[in-house]
Amino acid sequence: MVKKVLLPILLASLLGACGSHKEQKKNFTDTTSQIITLVNIVEFHELMKQREDLQIVDVRTPKEFDLSKIPGAINIDYWSDDFNSQVSNLNRDKPVAVYCAAGRRSAKAASKLQEMGFKQIYDLDGGMRAWHTGPLPAK
Repeated sequence: MVKKVLLPILLASLLGACGSHKEQKKNFTDTTSQIITLVNIVEFHELMKQREDLQIVDVRTPKEFDLSKIPGAINIDYWSDDFNSQVSNLNRDKPVAVYCAAGRRSAKAASKLQEMGFKQIYDLDGGMRAWHTGPLPAK
């Protein structure tokens, strides 16, 4: 008897929880939710368009940076001894986007930026690999 009553209630609850919802467009000026936001390449292109004050930081080595880079990016090598001092020259009140080759160093760098008091950090998921293989920016 209990199973007959609980099963329909459980199914109704699950269906309600899985109900459709419209995907909301990301608003890259909202800083209330979290400090570090992982963004895909499409969102990254949109972010570059929307935020003129965006500071783009390539955390790869200078050798990697010289081979290819995202326009407007500055190079601050995550593995360099003076990473913290170079990062301290950035404006903590402006958004920062970090990227590397594939995403591992940029995730570490994003955490370090958060520890240093940066308020809005975007991490490009997939790094330069995503930049080269992902879709081009919408016009």
